[in-house]
Amino acid sequence: MALPLSEKKFNAAAWITALFLSPGILFLTGYLAIYGSLSLYMNSSFKQQLLRHYPQTNGNTYTISVKSIRPAFVLNAITISAIELKPTPLCPQNQRNHLRLKKLELGFPELEKIPFSRRKRQESTTLICKKIDDIQKSDQ
Repeated sequence: MALPLSEKKFNAAAWITALFLSPGILFLTGYLAIYGSLSLYMNSSFKQQLLRHYPQTNGNTYTISVKSIRPAFVLNAITISAIELKPTPLCPQNQRNHLRLKKLELGFPELEKIPFSRRKRQESTTLICKKIDDIQKSDQ
């Protein structure tokens, strides 16, 4: 049985509300919020921790600068952009070289846990420092 024309009114507000409260949109919004907050965290606190930790791992012979640290969209890797290593006065003369890396990609399972776990943060910064050190030593 068909409804009379007077009862077939289109209610745009109800449709828009239903769209925004649909599970797909709610999941996407939540995921983008997690990804965005992790991106902000990686480029602020985590980056500063990495910059402090690197000189300690190589005996204060190099200082490091990093442009940005971005998590992969599926939260299983990070990309570090524009890494620059500069020798300090403590660096031996035969090992003094200025190194620039355009991009370094590293796999990180459970990346979303880094902001909440001190142990994960320390393991992550140590892993990054070791990887950069390996690249720096192979470049010599």
